[in-house]
Amino acid sequence: MKKNDLVDKNAIERIQSILINTPTCMLISSLSKPNPSICPMTVKTIDNDGALWFLSDKESEHYKNIEKDNDLLLTFTNNTDKQYLSIRGKGIHYESKGIIDKLLSQQDLKNNNLHTIIILKVIINSAYYWDVNLKKSVTI
Repeated sequence: MKKNDLVDKNAIERIQSILINTPTCMLISSLSKPNPSICPMTVKTIDNDGALWFLSDKESEHYKNIEKDNDLLLTFTNNTDKQYLSIRGKGIHYESKGIIDKLLSQQDLKNNNLHTIIILKVIINSAYYWDVNLKKSVTI
């Protein structure tokens, strides 16, 4: 998806429809290295421009990787509903307490060190999903 394609509400709605049932993805960073880094991440929200927002940790390996090279690959899988989504994008870190407070859930408060929480925004460059009926990958 190019920046101007993200204005397409149908593309954003298609991504949202998959993420409702499949909010957890595998985030892959350091894509240019022989052994990329991978970790599970849960989407907190998708904004009106189609960007994905996550909570992350400043002390994590993927935080350090994204600071060096912000090219990312996200893969979502929902085997029950046969929904599969692959997203390429750019990761940007933010340290906005206001946004962090909006995205935090009670579970996040229990499981995280609040002093190291950071926001990861992923701006989508391209996205593909598997169309079960067509039996092929479709560009969003």
